[in-house]
This record gives sequence, C-alpha cells and structure tokens, in this order.
Amino acid sequence: MPILTRARSFLLVMIGFALLVCCGLATAKLLGQEQLSDLWVRHTIQVQSKLAQARVLGLRAEVQRRGFALSGNEHDLIGFSVIHSQAEAQLAALAKMTADNPRQRANMAALRRAIALRFASMEQTIELGRNGRGNDARQLIVSPATQDLTSTITALAERVNDEEARLLVQRERRSHNQENLARTVLVAGGILILILATLIWYDRLLQLRALRDANELLAADIRKRELVEAQLQLLATNATDAVFRISLDGQFHYASPSTKQV
Repeated sequence: MPILTRARSFLLVMIGFALLVCCGLATAKLLGQEQLSDLWVRHTIQVQSKLAQARVLGLRAEVQRRGFALSGNEHDLIGFSVIHSQAEAQLAALAKMTADNPRQRANMAALRRAIALRFASMEQTIELGRNGRGNDARQLIVSPATQDLTSTITALAERVNDEEARLLVQRERRSHNQENLARTVLVAGGILILILATLIWYDRLLQLRALRDANELLAADIRKRELVEAQLQLLATNATDAVFRISLDGQFHYASPSTKQV
C-alpha cells in the first residue's frame, strides 16, 4: 500500500510538471505567432501610410506645376526636384515592402510607371513655360492624355490601398484569433493545474488519514502490550502455584489450581 501510494503521488507530480511544460510551450508558441501577426498588421499600416505620403507628394508637385503654368514665376517651383526625389523614394520603399505579394508587385510596377509618366509630363510643362510657351503648358495640363493619366494613377493607387486594406482585415482577424487562442490555452492550462493540485491535495489527505489510522492501531497495540506486561509482572510478583489463561482479546485471566478449565 505505501509503495502504491508513493507511485500514485509521483505520477500526479509528473503529470503536473508535464502540464506546466506543455502550457508553457504552447503559450510561448502562440505568443510568438501573435507577435508575428501584429508585425504584419503594422507592416500593412506602414504600407498604407507610405502610399498616402506618395500621393500627397504627387499632389504637391501638381500644385507647383499648375502654379508655374499660370504665373510663370520660378518661385512656384521651389522644392519641386526635392518633391520628385521624395516621391520616387517613397515608391521604391513601397515596392520593396510589397515585394512578397505578387498582386502588389504588379500594381506597384504599374503605379511607378504611371507616376514616372506624370512627372515627365510635369517637367515638359515646366520646360514649355520656361520657353515662353505658357499656353501650350496650360493646354498640356488640361489635355485628355493628362486627365487619363491622372485617373490611371488614382485607380492604381486605390487598387494598392484596397489590397492592403484586405490584407489588414485578414491579419487583424488572425491576430485576434491568436490572442483568443492564447488566452484559452492559458485558462485551460490553469484549470487543469488547479484540478491536478486538488487531486494531489486529496491524495495527501488520504495518506494522512491512513497514517493517522495506523498510528491509532499502533497506539492500541502498545496499550494492550503494556496491560499484558503489567499482568505478567503482577503474576510474577505474587506467583505460587497459580495458573492463568489467555483470552481471545489478549488478556490474562487468573485461575486457581483447582480450576478445571485451565
């Protein structure tokens, strides 16, 4: 019985340790996946932010072109080359950030070509204005080709943004699911550990009860032995020809020599 009890206790402890290890590993893995999902969510937001910045730079360049075409003042072109460089840098960063998505690679390639054509048209407008051909510059701005190019750029930018918005929804949902799963694993692991702790406590309680019963039996046996030893001592002290017999309960009963049932 003690061997079985020790084996059972050892088994419960090992199960508890295994549960702790499993819960720890599962939680670490889920947290890693959740962090990865969060990184992808932030990545998508950064892509949308850079796309918005590139569109703003394009609008600023367009405002400068139109201002110069109307006024012919070089002051309206201050910073135009810087805006052009910044826009190209933003588009290059966008292309690199979306290189893992085939659809976005195609969208970004088309968008970069269209924006390159737009800046080429802007530079042509500026060149016409500098050569004293302001009317031709203004006609180029309002020409159907320029309007079509603007519509194409808008459509391509919206296509890139819509794709990122779709990915953002998916990645946010995945991140939320990972968070819920990690929370569920933690709660379930905690409940299992509490149940196991209760079983271990109950097993210890049973062991204490068994030990108490064994102690009580041992104490009763000691008391009986002490009683027998006292009776033997009494008989040894007052012994003559007296005889005695032992009953089933372990007590000695005095009997005289004339007793027939010795």
